[in-house]
Amino acid sequence: MPGLDDKRMQALDAMLGAWNAAEPELARRLLDEALAPGVVFVDPNYEIEGIDAFEAMVLALRKAQPGHVASRTSDVDAHHDVCRYAWRVTLPDGSHQNGMDVTRFDADGKVLRVDGFFAPSTQKNGGNPGPSGGEDAQARP
Repeated sequence: MPGLDDKRMQALDAMLGAWNAAEPELARRLLDEALAPGVVFVDPNYEIEGIDAFEAMVLALRKAQPGHVASRTSDVDAHHDVCRYAWRVTLPDGSHQNGMDVTRFDADGKVLRVDGFFAPSTQKNGGNPGPSGGEDAQARP
């Protein structure tokens, strides 16, 4: 399958960077760069619309789980204006949440919609709360 053009790949990278940004100002700058004004984000924990709501979600995760690192763990599979990729959020204690996003872009190459899915969590203590529960269920980009 064809990959993303540079503009859309940059938007994906900026969105991922916002999840990792230690400073709120940097997170906002990256989100403004990456997202369409009416962006929609839906996963098992959230259903939000707009850049302000997306920013609030990112900052809430940074506060709830300081030191987490979000990374893309697969190639980006794309066609037309939609792509999918796997991701992982790793917490400082080594526990992590895996998942997959399906992302759609607008005509300008900005992220228009993200549909996120969680895989079962892997906690350092061996627990597995399942795809939509447990303490680290909010850990995601």
